[in-house]
Order: sequence, then C-alpha cells, then structure tokens
Amino acid sequence: MTVAMAAGLLAMFARSSRSLPDRDAIVARADRWRAHAMQLVDADRQAYAQVLDRREQRAQDPDGFRSAVAGANLPPLAVTVIGTGVAKLAYRVLDAGNPAVRGDLVTGIVLADAAVASAAELIASNTEFGGLPAEDLRHARARHRDCRAIVTEVTGGGT
Repeated sequence: MTVAMAAGLLAMFARSSRSLPDRDAIVARADRWRAHAMQLVDADRQAYAQVLDRREQRAQDPDGFRSAVAGANLPPLAVTVIGTGVAKLAYRVLDAGNPAVRGDLVTGIVLADAAVASAAELIASNTEFGGLPAEDLRHARARHRDCRAIVTEVTGGGT
C-alpha cells in the first residue's frame, strides 16, 4: 500500500503540472503502478498462505516448501520494481513540475524508498526461511540502494 501511495503522489504531481513534458504518459504510468501495487496486497496474502500451508509438510516435501517461499518473494520483489520506478521517474521530473506540490513528490520518493526497503527485508527473511538462493535479495537490495541514493539527493540526507 505504501508504494501505491507513492505512485499516487507521482500521478498527483504530474496532473497538477500542466507544463510537464510527457505529463499524460507520466500520469498513465503512475496510475498503472498504483493499480498494480494494490493488486499485490492480495497476491502477497495468497502467496504467504501457501507458505503457511506448505510449512506443515516441509520435511516431507522440501521442494514444495521452497517453491511456496519463492512464490512469496514475488509480490515484494514486484514492490521493489514499482518503488524504484516511481522514485526514478519522480526524481527525473521533480524540478520540471509544479513547485507548489514539490513537497508531495518528495514525500512520494521517501515512501517509495520505504516500500522498497521493507520489501527487501521481507525477501531477506523469506530467503533465509526457505533456504533460497540470494538472487532475488541481491536485486531487491540493489533497488533499495538506488532509491536510497535518490532520497539522499532530494532531501540532503535528512531522512
């Protein structure tokens, strides 16, 4: 939900910035990210329900358990993709839009970073719990570093 809010703030910023180049495309992309993020809430619940179901059979079916845990990584991994996309696009347009809502967009960047950081932690936990390869975690942490660098740039390191 946090990443959906970040995408919504990007869309709001673009809508209020009439002279923003590619304004309509930015609004459309942000709205798609927001809608996708909202779908991930239910997908995450369903994926983790599979983990809980498989946990009881972990000893008898370790591959099925690992597969369920790997599936539980997919929603937070998607959050890292969306959040990084929001942060990067927001950073690109931050100084080109309506200065009256610049603070809202900075808030969106900070929220995107928080969502990516949280998702990376979920992936770390799942990776350890399921004994999974660390590839998803490496990607998530790299995306978080990208977001954190943007937050540091736009806030002067103040968050």
